[in-house]
Amino acid sequence: MSKRVQSIASLKRRYPKEWLLLTDVTADELTHPVKGKLLMHSNNRDDIYDRLSRVRAKSACVTYTGEIPKDLVVVFCFSQSM
Repeated sequence: MSKRVQSIASLKRRYPKEWLLLTDVTADELTHPVKGKLLMHSNNRDDIYDRLSRVRAKSACVTYTGEIPKDLVVVFCFSQSM
């Protein structure tokens, strides 16, 4: 979708309450994504994970731009054979 690196903050403004699939991600010291290349956005999480299964990048990141409830626990596990 995009070949240029964009900040997560600008992507959150552009795509509110959507799931983002990013590659070439730069993270802060707490491993929160700060910027990356947008591969796909969707309000349907399943579409993002379907596309993620076909990503051949060295690294990828999925993030949600909406509010996540404070009592929600999220665990991600993804393995890809290269």
